[in-house]
Amino acid sequence: MTKHETIELEPEAVWQDELAGYTLRNASLGSNDEICLLLANSVPELIDGSFPQSKTTEFIDYKVILFSDGVKKIIPIPRQPWNYHYIQLLGEDQLLLVCARAIKYENGEVEENARIFDTKGNFVRSFCLGDGIEQISASADKKIWTGYFDEGVFGNYGWDDPIGKHGLINWT
Repeated sequence: MTKHETIELEPEAVWQDELAGYTLRNASLGSNDEICLLLANSVPELIDGSFPQSKTTEFIDYKVILFSDGVKKIIPIPRQPWNYHYIQLLGEDQLLLVCARAIKYENGEVEENARIFDTKGNFVRSFCLGDGIEQISASADKKIWTGYFDEGVFGNYGWDDPIGKHGLINWT
């Protein structure tokens, strides 16, 4: 007969209060095992029930929770017109928020679907990582990896020659 031992587990962190009024959009690990949570006070409807919007008609209030070594940091990022899907830490002092979709317009302009904020929630810069992003990962030296789903590989939303055509890109 096998002997069973009971082990009681205690949570290391509780985010119940921070989640009130927000929806979890993404959870990721930073390059130093930080827990990164992206929360939004609203989630836009899908286009035709299938495709997420990149920009929204209503502003969204986001909240980022970073948890490392028992310390929880909450960073508000209010009034954003972007429908962010992913979060990654860039080094120790920047946040990368990314929309999965990006439109390329007939005039050649593209939506800059990647936004960098400092860890106080201040906007730093934006750029385009392409359309159809399935996965984002960032390394300690601030290299960004993007993986694309079929829309990003084969093209949609105006992309005849999609950025993600190879399926995986490492950005410096």
